Amino acid sequence: MIYKILNFMKSNPDCRLLEIAQDLNVKTEDISEEFSSLLEQKYIAKKKKFVAKRGGGSTSYQVYFITAKGLSFMSQASTKENEEYVNKVGNKKIFISHTYDDRKIAIKIIDILLIPVFNLNKERDIFFTSRRATGIKSSLNWRTIIKSSIKETDIFIALITPNFRKSEMCQNELGAAWVGEKYIFPVIVPPITFDNFSDLIAELQADIITNKENVESFMMSIASVLIDVYKIDYDADIIEECITKFTRSLNNYLKRNPKLFSQNFGSSKKQELISSETDSKNIPNIRVL
Repeated sequence: MIYKILNFMKSNPDCRLLEIAQDLNVKTEDISEEFSSLLEQKYIAKKKKFVAKRGGGSTSYQVYFITAKGLSFMSQASTKENEEYVNKVGNKKIFISHTYDDRKIAIKIIDILLIPVFNLNKERDIFFTSRRATGIKSSLNWRTIIKSSIKETDIFIALITPNFRKSEMCQNELGAAWVGEKYIFPVIVPPITFDNFSDLIAELQADIITNKENVESFMMSIASVLIDVYKIDYDADIIEECITKFTRSLNNYLKRNPKLFSQNFGSSKKQELISSETDSKNIPNIRVL
């Protein structure tokens, strides 16, 4: 609770105790002990704020702010919490690289394919930043967590869309996975095709996941790694049903959202995607390991 109080005050200077309590969704008396402790240790300080009134005069009320000592305490606590969290996520098996705009597609991969077919635990086995439970807790250093998670996981799934192609962060993640010699599985969503995909990652097999046969290929490839590295097999009784459900769900979603990639994939953008020399130099040629 102390860290949450300080974190709010860092972003909201000259705030009232009531405002802090409301943000934390508690009563003021529920945080009074922690608040008094912070004042005594001089992590926070108080001052009166004066407000001018019409007709002369003014009114004042108590406001609080975080001190330099409090900021130093937060920095140290954040570093420790980062380290603890990195250790906690170290046993995750799969990293899903995607852009936030493509999160709904990634969620379908996770919820319809990976979790039921391989009986994976969402929070324990999968690193996916667009969900708080599977990604990064608030207040933590996201760059540190992402770098550590790529380092610790063995399987790297890249959701290749026009959004991915334009994301520097996603391309950096992909490069880090290549350097770390991870098992890399690119999955393609139209309008990306095999032809304009190859300039992004050369010599790497990919699957277009709007196609049922490609999804089957993708799942069998994932299964071979999970069996080899983690001794996790797939559920043969439901895999066909899950693949059918996934392709139907994804294609329906894309039909309902025809302009999903339109801003990033006009005719001029398509040519840029195919022939851009500058961006293609950012990612090395990658081979399946």
